Amino acid sequence: MKRLFLLYFTLMSGMAWGQSTLENRALQHMERLQFAEAYPLWDHLARRAEKRGGEPAHYADQACAAAHRAGMLPEALQWSQVLLARGDAPWDAVVRHLALMRASGKGGQIQRLLDSPPLRHLPPDSLDMLRGIEAELQGQSPDTLKLLVERYRPRATAHEYAATTYKGGVVFQTTPPDARATAAQDGWAGLPFTELAYLPNAAFPHPMRGGRADLAGAQLFPHFGHSQAHDGPVNFDATTSRAVLTTNQQAGAVQRLRLDIYTYHDLQWEPEPAFPWNAADYSCAHGAFDGDGSIIFASDMAGGHGGMDLYISRWRDSTWTAPENLGPAVNTVGNEVFPY
Repeated sequence: MKRLFLLYFTLMSGMAWGQSTLENRALQHMERLQFAEAYPLWDHLARRAEKRGGEPAHYADQACAAAHRAGMLPEALQWSQVLLARGDAPWDAVVRHLALMRASGKGGQIQRLLDSPPLRHLPPDSLDMLRGIEAELQGQSPDTLKLLVERYRPRATAHEYAATTYKGGVVFQTTPPDARATAAQDGWAGLPFTELAYLPNAAFPHPMRGGRADLAGAQLFPHFGHSQAHDGPVNFDATTSRAVLTTNQQAGAVQRLRLDIYTYHDLQWEPEPAFPWNAADYSCAHGAFDGDGSIIFASDMAGGHGGMDLYISRWRDSTWTAPENLGPAVNTVGNEVFPY
């Protein structure tokens, strides 16, 4: 009998350990914004909990969130329907479900859903508000804009992102050609450090020189540092006379990020005084100029709504104003990282 008990205990402990390992892996992917990689793990955990008669709501919510943020609309809608069918879905889950229905071309079914049993647990005034919003949306003219989304550089094999225009060309982030041969990696994302790349003519995404792609970021921006850590993203103001660059802080055991501001003067980029809101205990990163020259950037400074939030700092009286959080309409309990 004792042996049977020990065998049962060992099996149950192994199953619990395996579930905990999968959940930790899924959470790590979510923290690194790798939602497509996180989704299969949440999907597996939710299905297993459902099959065993357990409580799948937590895993179903995470599967829905991961699929939604990965752009996997059918999968997100499927798990959202599972949550609604329980009859006790919280307000934010209901709002997300309506957004998924609209994005999936099922907006015409929303009014009927608002009168269905799965939503009767919501207060009447909340339902009335949703009905009013949907009626207004249904009364608007349909959006006739059609977009064709294609890869800009389909032959590229490296990670490429955070593109911005510059003098008729494109500047973006990429991993260097020898990235696989180096051990240097970003400890948060688990990927090689990146550098700036520049295509002088946006109409030719694959220029060739000497048998390899001509990505002349270091030649174009020799004054931007080009450290052994991250260089970029970079963004320019409307006049292309000011630039904001993300780079690594050099001090401390944890390599956090900071913003460096540059001014174009005498045919070169010159550094301005240090951005006053950089700090050793948090990151300021991924800055972008808005129309009036203010900087919108991401930071994990204290007082935010989640991990990384978006903030704005304005250029006033020859200095950058204290960062203002963009609030819950923009920021969530997750990570808002790239403002453009």
